[in-house]
Amino acid sequence: MPDVSVNSATQERRSPPRPCPMKGKDFDLSCRLRIIIDTSVYIDLFSERNEKRVQLAEKLFNYIKSKGNSVRLYGPRLLLIELAGVLIRYTLPRVVSNII
Repeated sequence: MPDVSVNSATQERRSPPRPCPMKGKDFDLSCRLRIIIDTSVYIDLFSERNEKRVQLAEKLFNYIKSKGNSVRLYGPRLLLIELAGVLIRYTLPRVVSNII
């Protein structure tokens, strides 16, 4: 019986990773690179308080964009709640509820 691991970000069960066979420019999308992005990275993308963190967030999202469909993104289950908690500090609650 194959070993089954649990992805803590999504709690989905999956088989252990297998090598991605390259077939020209196409490849098996089940072998995509998986990236978990914390809420703070999304906030850094739009925050102007720390220019270095903004640049790092932009660099990460540009990298992901350059990879197209070869990257699978994950985020915290409470992403929208965490974003709302930060946004509400800087804007009116009704604006945040319209966004979220």
